Amino acid sequence: MRNIYLAIASVLAIVLFAATAVGQSAWTTIPAQAKRCFSPESNFSLDDRVAACTEVINLNNATFVERVDALKTRARCHALRERYDLAIADLDRAIALDPKHASLHLDRAIYQTFAENYGLAEADAQRALQLSPDNARAKEVLAQARAAKAAIAAQKIAPPQNARIALVIGNSRYLHAPPLPNPVHDAEDVAREFANIGYNVYGYPRTDFTRQQMTAVIGAFFDLAKSAESAVVWYSGHGQEFVEVDGDFGRNYVVPVDAHITSSKDIRGQAIPLSELLLSVMPAKGLRMVLVDACRSNDFDPAVPFPGFSREGRLGMFVVYATKPGTYAADGEGRNSPFAAAFVAELRANPKDELRALLSRVVKRTSAATRNQQIPDVVDRYETLERPVLAR
Repeated sequence: MRNIYLAIASVLAIVLFAATAVGQSAWTTIPAQAKRCFSPESNFSLDDRVAACTEVINLNNATFVERVDALKTRARCHALRERYDLAIADLDRAIALDPKHASLHLDRAIYQTFAENYGLAEADAQRALQLSPDNARAKEVLAQARAAKAAIAAQKIAPPQNARIALVIGNSRYLHAPPLPNPVHDAEDVAREFANIGYNVYGYPRTDFTRQQMTAVIGAFFDLAKSAESAVVWYSGHGQEFVEVDGDFGRNYVVPVDAHITSSKDIRGQAIPLSELLLSVMPAKGLRMVLVDACRSNDFDPAVPFPGFSREGRLGMFVVYATKPGTYAADGEGRNSPFAAAFVAELRANPKDELRALLSRVVKRTSAATRNQQIPDVVDRYETLERPVLAR
């Protein structure tokens, strides 16, 4: 598991752990060391949090609310480590104690989504909405769970037509944030290389997508993927993990050129969840991959508490990030970003190579070009006996 989580945890602490239902005045029965479970201080590691929350959970004199909050907080620690099984188990216990707590059902729905348990995620999101009918986040999670179920059903039902498709989005000219010089060039070069190896390319030659345009093209690509053998998405532009105004942990977003984000309340209506890009390739029968060249700079304060994306993937696909969690990606001094230049070079030279080997060389090229300041992150959950390749 990523060592970077320990560094990110200190930055996330205020966001993740200050919003518990228990106030400090209620902690009269909890030993000082165990209070780290709830403390807003940012200098505690995930191990510290988990140990402290476990101590609270096991205390004979802990109050009902303290025990529920400790389970909820420990679940979030597990989720940061991608141990969604443990996170879900803690929320099972918390919900057994407090079955009418909407945020417990919402958290469990989110973790069930990450664990690919879409039916269970749908049920939890529905329950959260029964308890809190105006909860916008629960509505989004419910819609995503249903879309994922539909995508999986399409994989089984729609007949394969051997199409290979790529959606290429490059956003450079932002209206309310500094422009990025490389994404439009990256999109052009990536689109050309995909076309050269037989992919039908969508998105490019259009560049600089507004939110409405991105939503439309992602939805159309989802439909195209239902009859595709391979589906690949390339995104370059602004994007990273944001914390929403009514949320207490982060969520990955990509940013359209017309987004105007001045505070956390703007995020949901201005940016697009990265999960929508991941969902768009799910119906494809064979290779599914999303490449994200974002995290260029932190230009959206005060909405953004930290740089980078959290590590988000899906079963049955590759998700490739231009840089590791908690770090920025470079724009580069030439025509392309370091990550795009590395990917284009490998795609041009070795399109028929096994994909894991090709991506490994992309990581090495990018790291060398940036003197190890930027190291791409490959989330490989492609589980098949077939040898994954981009070109036949």
